[in-house]
Amino acid sequence: MSFTTIVDVLPVLYAFSMKKLAIVILAALSPLFGFHVSAQFVLDFESPTYSDGELVGQDGWTGTSDLFTVDTSTGNLEADGSSSGASLFVQQRLTASDLGVGDITNLTGTWEVDYVISIPTLGGGSILGDISLRTGSADSSANNFKTLSNFRLFESGRIRFDNTNYENAITTTGFNTVTLSLNFDTLQSTLLVNSSALATAGFVSDTQGYLDLVRLTKNSGVNYLVDSITVSQVPEPSTYALLGLGALGLLILRRRQSSQ
Repeated sequence: MSFTTIVDVLPVLYAFSMKKLAIVILAALSPLFGFHVSAQFVLDFESPTYSDGELVGQDGWTGTSDLFTVDTSTGNLEADGSSSGASLFVQQRLTASDLGVGDITNLTGTWEVDYVISIPTLGGGSILGDISLRTGSADSSANNFKTLSNFRLFESGRIRFDNTNYENAITTTGFNTVTLSLNFDTLQSTLLVNSSALATAGFVSDTQGYLDLVRLTKNSGVNYLVDSITVSQVPEPSTYALLGLGALGLLILRRRQSSQ
């Protein structure tokens, strides 16, 4: 069902006395129809939050200078600084407020981190960089983070995940969505490219960890682009089931009112 179809249904929902409740349930069911209304934490590298130039020092980003730059005309983060090397990185701390939770050290369910990435020079052989999600101390002054889940991006379009290479995971120079899906109940992470799952593995380390750091590295002189990074929680199937029962109840009520 498309968004347009849902909008067309709204006048019908307004026809009976429970109209406000119906609209609330319809909005809650919207992920089933292909769009989301849930809160998300988005890094999109656009003005006025960001300005052109060096990333480090903007919006809480720390790490190695002259590694990534921001281009607000495109809204892209560019890994095109003169510095490069596996040990050089930029990172962004995540807080409980960012994720919309009360306790970032006790995450449950499934969380997805979507990276919208482009490789302009697709076809070369260089290692572009490692992209990782890390877990660490809730103490903001500490830096003892451990890798929770990560993947390595290659200029050829290859992605390495859990020590396995996936050739031609990215096949176009346009933007592709690479997702790390973390299940904190099963302690497993799944790699997806453009919504298609490639592999699932256990968390790399510290299985009692939580998600509080996004880190990017640049391993060579070749650039890549990041359009956005989005962190969101995946609603539980049981939530959808309850909302579906609520919607069914409203339909029954509608029919009874129509017959009277």
